[in-house]
Amino acid sequence: MKLFAYILIGAGFISGALVSVLQDVEVNWLYYALSLAAGIVGIVQLRVLDRREKHSEETLAYNLQTLEEAIDHIVKHARQLDDNKQDINPYDMRYEIDKYFPDAINEFVASRESISHAHGLQKYADIMNNFAAGERYLNRVWSASVDGYIHEVNNYINKARAQFETTQKMVHDLEEVLGSTSGQQKV
Repeated sequence: MKLFAYILIGAGFISGALVSVLQDVEVNWLYYALSLAAGIVGIVQLRVLDRREKHSEETLAYNLQTLEEAIDHIVKHARQLDDNKQDINPYDMRYEIDKYFPDAINEFVASRESISHAHGLQKYADIMNNFAAGERYLNRVWSASVDGYIHEVNNYINKARAQFETTQKMVHDLEEVLGSTSGQQKV
């Protein structure tokens, strides 16, 4: 079905472009409108299919599992950095952050919409508020490491850890997607 939607989009817009240049003086508006309509139908169909896919139970379950794994990874390494901050050169903290966090943060962010689809916007807002705060603190640690502000490196890695631990608890407290949230899902 997605292939058909892409074909409609491509055919609609290519034929519309072709119709608009076939005649020197005026455009055949009927053919142009039909071409445009075909492209729009393809876009609408593609959006409906994407929405169904995002709301499917399999996708939601997979994304929520990805969220748990990503936040577990983030918390593990935030604890490690916080516990060992006295042994790590403050100028090297940015390299530790670059080594352990980007992939897990990207995975978390890529899967985050499933929280709102499965558990509603309030849960999503609560979780993402804490996650975003942890990410901002982690970015501050990175910046302080570059600038050599030792006290900020030490303070903000602790703050980042606390925010990520709160996020982890909230993610692990989410109910199972299958069955328990079918009334909350919006299709």
